[in-house]
Amino acid sequence: MTHLRKSLVALATALLLFGAVQAQDRLEIATIGEPPGLDTMMPFGILAQHIGKHVYENLFTFDEDWAPVPHLVDTWDLSDDGTVYTFVLRSGVPFHDGSVLGADDAVASLDRWIRVESTAQTMIGPVLESIEAVDDLTVRLTLAEPVAPLITMLAADGSPIYPASIIDEYGDDPIETYVGTGPYRFGEWLPDRHLDLVRFDDYAARDEAPSGFAGARTAYAETLRFVPVPDVSVRAAGVQAGQYHVALDLNPDMNMQFVGDASVEPVIIAPFGWPFFAMNKAQGLFHDKCMRQAFQASLDMDVLMAAGYGDPALYDVNGSIYPPEIATWYSESGLEGYNQGDTDRAAELLAECGYDGSEVRILTSRQYDFLYKISLVAAEQARAAGFAVDLQVVEWATLVQRRQQPEEYDFFVTFNSMSPAPPLYQLWLFEYWPGWWDDADKDALLAEFNAAIEPDDQYEVWERIQDMIYEEVAIIKIGDFYGMALASPDLVGLQDRYTMPFWNVRIE
Repeated sequence: MTHLRKSLVALATALLLFGAVQAQDRLEIATIGEPPGLDTMMPFGILAQHIGKHVYENLFTFDEDWAPVPHLVDTWDLSDDGTVYTFVLRSGVPFHDGSVLGADDAVASLDRWIRVESTAQTMIGPVLESIEAVDDLTVRLTLAEPVAPLITMLAADGSPIYPASIIDEYGDDPIETYVGTGPYRFGEWLPDRHLDLVRFDDYAARDEAPSGFAGARTAYAETLRFVPVPDVSVRAAGVQAGQYHVALDLNPDMNMQFVGDASVEPVIIAPFGWPFFAMNKAQGLFHDKCMRQAFQASLDMDVLMAAGYGDPALYDVNGSIYPPEIATWYSESGLEGYNQGDTDRAAELLAECGYDGSEVRILTSRQYDFLYKISLVAAEQARAAGFAVDLQVVEWATLVQRRQQPEEYDFFVTFNSMSPAPPLYQLWLFEYWPGWWDDADKDALLAEFNAAIEPDDQYEVWERIQDMIYEEVAIIKIGDFYGMALASPDLVGLQDRYTMPFWNVRIE
């Protein structure tokens, strides 16, 4: 081999090795699509929040047990009457634009959050008295009355802290300059190709050991690249081929495809969500609680969950509104009404109700296959108990539109995403959401929950709320389902949790 040829071979080898190192510096994540933006205070969906959590940080976050713990906050205090919160921020925390976190940034962010984020707007807006900067690092938030889940709300993805200058620029319009304090900063976004986040070299990590989303966050990968791949089979095949390190939002029924495949690692994400029947309590047949109780008695949840999800590793037949994984809020209160599967009892109740044989109108859609399969089996179980059933299969967009019209249906099937604590993201608890649970006793319990300062008192009230959910059959929870992702076996540190973070993840 000539000297020139040896040199060329050495150069080519070096370039290949350099390319491999560069590739390992970039973590490739295949997503179901693209978010409309990365302003996570806006209703831009779970994907925006999943990506955005690497850029922005909150005053609080969730540990491995889904308990809220301080993050940008150093210390905090709550007045004895539960209405005055004092937050002391960590000092020296830089934003990606070079400015340093201060109380003015937190005040501006909290003000905007309460104006634009729906849950904060509903729960905090009406009782907010003031948010003020006491000094450079201290924020005081004062309420007219307690709001028990406030700290949990401040840990949720919809309450990031932005620089005050960014909020001054955009106001309540969607922010398009993506600046936070997170371990990754915004890089580039080429629509339909990729969205890159780049390691923030000046990131100020906490000292505690990692725990869930809490503690130290280390950006091992130089770049996080989120690639929109709408076809789920293409996302999965990309991980198998080594094109992507992670594929998000796989269909649960794909789990068995990867048994024995050493090229991939299935990641089961629990908790993830739960399907339920939303009962029309405003008018129609199910305005009558007796009819709702009869339908509830007819349902065998083991059969329904098996029909919807197949593999038992991907679901749990659990009636608690909060699953065992969120131990703080798991409760067995009211569960005697869950999973009865008692056709005879359902028939007896129908007779007591004076049921006249009118058709029960069920709205469902094939676009969520698991919901459609559950609906088919539930309709058969109801028919076996004596219900006449009209199963109406429509496009999901049509279902969403028609569920706003109480004269159109008796109940519809839908699902709830994982919620860390009540009543966050449980919109069905309120009278304005389709199903229209307008009940003074329920509202009184929610008010009592909000006024409870001690965690034990909050839990006791929540148990009574869950008992009422079953007694009134406000909704019918079917069970818990798990999410699924697919990962390269070369990844270390990936968490099997909802909106899994990609900090503390290494490529070996």
